[in-house]
Amino acid sequence: MELFLAFIGGLLLGAVLGIILMCLLQINRKK
Repeated sequence: MELFLAFIGGLLLGAVLGIILMCLLQINRKK
């Protein structure tokens, strides 16, 4: 169960970081 939760947590963390990076790239392109 702990491994399952850690796996989901990793996916969520990766998704959040990916979204933040995409937002930063969009902001840089607008400038």
